[in-house]
Amino acid sequence: MVTWGFVCIAVDYTHAADVPRGAPGNPSETGASRANVLRAHMTRELLRRLPYVDNNRVAAHGHSLGGYLQVAWLAAFPRDVQVASHTGGGVRPPQSRIVPAPTVEEAARITVPYQLHHGSADETVPLSWDERLANVLRQHGVDNALYVYDGGHLTPRSNPLMFERVRTWYSTHGVR
Repeated sequence: MVTWGFVCIAVDYTHAADVPRGAPGNPSETGASRANVLRAHMTRELLRRLPYVDNNRVAAHGHSLGGYLQVAWLAAFPRDVQVASHTGGGVRPPQSRIVPAPTVEEAARITVPYQLHHGSADETVPLSWDERLANVLRQHGVDNALYVYDGGHLTPRSNPLMFERVRTWYSTHGVR
């Protein structure tokens, strides 16, 4: 994404390895935790204060726990970005108590166009979790697209076709 001329910021979330922990939160508050949502939102708030940032052209992309977090973040702060995408994420099934994953109720509050990418044989996050998210977004009138790639959890994360699709998605939704 840097080669597209984008400025990319990687936030140190509570689940990041080998970095100072920071605040709020602790290592047990992974993925879609309130601590990580607040970290994402504060990063966005800091960007808003920089006079050289075009605040009408901000996108978000996450993978796995970062994808979970992104759903919870954009549900809590729907105006933080103009468009979003993720790989290997989704929402947990109703009645599930898997803590790092967001709920269907959270996903229902997302309003930004959202593109999803998932491995067909994902051994970490079931494909059905992103299928569920795509369905929730569709039911609430949110522009979305789900792409499935042959392979496991890490397959779409660095797939050139995924990057091509994300770039087109962002451009289509005003982030160039």
